[in-house]
Amino acid sequence: MKNLFIGLLSLGVAAAPMFSQGPGGHRGPGGPVGFGGFGPGAMGKVVTGAPVSATFTDTFTQTLTDGNVITRTTTSTFARDNQGRTSTTETVNHMGPWSSSTGPKTLTFIFDPVAGFAYTLDPSTKTATQRPIHTKPAGEANARGRGPSNDPNTSVESLAAENIQGLTATGTKTTRTIPAGTMGNQSPIVEVNTRWYSPELQMVISSSRTDPRTGNNTFQASNISRTEPLAALFQVPADYKITEAKPQMRVQH
Repeated sequence: MKNLFIGLLSLGVAAAPMFSQGPGGHRGPGGPVGFGGFGPGAMGKVVTGAPVSATFTDTFTQTLTDGNVITRTTTSTFARDNQGRTSTTETVNHMGPWSSSTGPKTLTFIFDPVAGFAYTLDPSTKTATQRPIHTKPAGEANARGRGPSNDPNTSVESLAAENIQGLTATGTKTTRTIPAGTMGNQSPIVEVNTRWYSPELQMVISSSRTDPRTGNNTFQASNISRTEPLAALFQVPADYKITEAKPQMRVQH
């Protein structure tokens, strides 16, 4: 008999983790703003003692063969307190259970490792979906990293440190080449990812991704403040109804 596992992810289960620690890279390495992206390393370590507030801007640009240009920009606000709790507010358009026929939807994602819960807040309905945070064993957090390992077609270059938004950031440039003929391509395809990481904040504050197949992605943190954010940002408002996320369902055949 073969076991088929069907994960039914309820509202808030999939997205809340992404925003726990600020971007670990970028949308799609990153993963989301808007889920990707920014990839705020929720599954990584909890960062304490490094409070921060910032605005995240994620821009996607793609030029079609007929010269038409597609541009999408997503802006979100991010906050992290001394205890490692995070809060991200973002307006999303079409994404899974948050898709709306009436237009964009604004959601807030709270990651609270102190209380042991993550929440997805929907101000339009004044509801908060709660799910427990499961702590990974030490050393497992980065087990699924995106390192180039021994791929001969991937190279990693360390860049000279730069001052970004008043912070010293270390740069890394990763170039991946898909040889001609690998996927029917006549010529090699070159994908370039650049990220700037702040050791002080322990998060990526700028990154870019260029891929001729999908277009260009840029991520930028701005309006960075090192003061302790308001405690209310990491709490579910008193007038919100809290519901528990539905557990995953296992179906056996």
